[in-house]
Amino acid sequence: MTTGRLYRAPRRWPAMVGVAAAGALVGGGIGAGAMTLTTDRTSSTSTTVTVSASPSATAQAQPTDRADRQTCGGWDASGKLINEAADALSVIPEGTSILDPAVRDDTERVAAVQHSSELFLKAGDALRQAITPGATDILTQTSLTAVASLVALSTAYRDFDESSGDAIATARSAAHSMSELCKRLVH
Repeated sequence: MTTGRLYRAPRRWPAMVGVAAAGALVGGGIGAGAMTLTTDRTSSTSTTVTVSASPSATAQAQPTDRADRQTCGGWDASGKLINEAADALSVIPEGTSILDPAVRDDTERVAAVQHSSELFLKAGDALRQAITPGATDILTQTSLTAVASLVALSTAYRDFDESSGDAIATARSAAHSMSELCKRLVH
């Protein structure tokens, strides 16, 4: 068995870096010279503008038990919208994917998928708005995960994306975690 030499392309990058550096120096010199000429020709009067800082729009942190209750209340409201989305899909036979031609070719079923997409998005928004500063860290992070999974599910349904099955699994997992946390922390 004979082994030949592997072709190795010549290294041109050091030359390219050198050319680029030289170009940057020349361009910088020209720019600095132009700025000096422009500065010398303008009048030297300056105007000072004072801008007051606007008040912070961040919400005050609530006591943990209250913040957990409010966040979980948002999960309850979100859950109602999730159930409505599932009900909207009842026109699709059980076990049938939204990607199935029987769904894509039927205007009533397409409308149901689009409506459920809107409801999943509203559910995510409802939970996002209810996340309360001061809530237990794990509840806050799990809530953000649930919001993201609902938005992803909404997008997958809206676009009839092939990853819709994965989006459903992710949303179910996040929903299960939210329900268990709220049960443990609030109820």
